[in-house]
Amino acid sequence: PSGDYVLKELAVILNQNVRESDVVARTGGEEFSVILPRASRQEAEIFAQRIRLQVSKRQFIVYGDRIHITISIGSATFPEDAEITDPGILEYLADQALLTAKESGRDRVVAVNSLGMAVRSRLRRQYFAMNNEQLTMATTQ
Repeated sequence: PSGDYVLKELAVILNQNVRESDVVARTGGEEFSVILPRASRQEAEIFAQRIRLQVSKRQFIVYGDRIHITISIGSATFPEDAEITDPGILEYLADQALLTAKESGRDRVVAVNSLGMAVRSRLRRQYFAMNNEQLTMATTQ
């Protein structure tokens, strides 16, 4: 179907723009995650904006029709956004930034650091509360 074609083309765009050390993975129905080892927050922002612009300028041909899509990107950076080595917190924070990007009108990049200190603190508390609850449930069953 057309959705599969577009997802494959997005994967091509991502893979053409990453370094050899970077990791690209499809993590959900229409979601990809990109890990940029040793990239600064600024480098991650530049990468995300480059991908967003390439996708928004691209015309996809699906069954002879030209379609235009946009993407929203959320990003989190270690150690700036999460001082601990739990990769789950980075994924959670990036996902929350993605939700903010979508709610803000789509076709944009939102970095966790742009959400403000109070929001970041609340998100970290929510993440650890969720994981502590899961840990408690797992150990008491």
